[in-house]
Amino acid sequence: MKASLIIVALLLWAVPPLSACGGSPTAVNGGISESVTVATSATSVCPANTNRSFILIQNTGSNTIFCAFGATATSTNGFQLTTGQYFQAVTQFFVGPGAPAARMLLGSVSCIASGGSSNVAALEN
Repeated sequence: MKASLIIVALLLWAVPPLSACGGSPTAVNGGISESVTVATSATSVCPANTNRSFILIQNTGSNTIFCAFGATATSTNGFQLTTGQYFQAVTQFFVGPGAPAARMLLGSVSCIASGGSSNVAALEN
């Protein structure tokens, strides 16, 4: 029992807390995140972060959005998130020789809305 409590305490101490991607954090769905309004031109959602170990991006708006890492998002190079959908990644699982996926996930994130504008919530640590 004591050993499992010590392990849990060490894990909680070792994992950095979630924080908003740049900007000032706001309460979204009971948590802390950055809320960004994305329009029909590419909008920066998160700056590059070489220490990023986790990222979550959620479309909290009413229009479909497209997001891209390390590039300007377009409807042809971004991954699609419809209303309510989210993308999450734990970058430490992409380590290894070369690790191109991890390097990509450490880059800046931009998103573009398919029409009108849409809100995006973003968290990282």
